[in-house]
Amino acid sequence: MSPLLGLIQTLIIMGLIFILAYKYVDVRTKNTHFECPHCRSSFKLSKSSFALALKRNMYERMVTCPVCGYKGWMEIINDENRN
Repeated sequence: MSPLLGLIQTLIIMGLIFILAYKYVDVRTKNTHFECPHCRSSFKLSKSSFALALKRNMYERMVTCPVCGYKGWMEIINDENRN
């Protein structure tokens, strides 16, 4: 295999991984929110903030409340379907 073909394949795979990760973050930010344990306000994160937040597991992120400034581990809460 030529080095150019290997490079092209690598770029295609990296592009697909990026697209899938972006789509995952897009869906999660549209369908979830956080609730501050300190002031009980609900808020959503931007796509970049959600993607870059420290992760403890699939269900928790280290985020900062935009209302009171509390920073800590918060559970990701699914939005309820509103018809």
